[in-house]
Amino acid sequence: KNLKNKEGVKSIRGVRRISAAIFPKFITDNVSDPFVKVKVGHRRILKTHTVMDNLNPVWNENFYINVCDYSNHIQFEVRDFDNASKSDHLGSHNLPAEQLVRYDNETLKPLRVGIERKAVLDNKESHGTIEYYIGFV
Repeated sequence: KNLKNKEGVKSIRGVRRISAAIFPKFITDNVSDPFVKVKVGHRRILKTHTVMDNLNPVWNENFYINVCDYSNHIQFEVRDFDNASKSDHLGSHNLPAEQLVRYDNETLKPLRVGIERKAVLDNKESHGTIEYYIGFV
């Protein structure tokens, strides 16, 4: 399954209320400047703002994104901003597209689906968690 069907481009709406609890091994001095990238396939579809000096950030941002890529998952990647070098990977979570994209059994038209989820980063409790709401229209 993927995020595009024969009818063409679909949209993700309502990526919001993203929050995280970060416990990765990369953090020194209990300080992080986290942000979240959301990708469909290899394409970044959104990036939150950076929350400075915070291990429990909350992003109250709303996004409406047209998606035109085939992919079997949506990736949420938490990163640590760094002025001097490339941002550090703190953890990620993949949402299978089949959980977000559903079709009516009779008409085969896509249904509006919303998911609120709390997930463990990298499938390791020690890396922290991410919470989010995402909708498909």
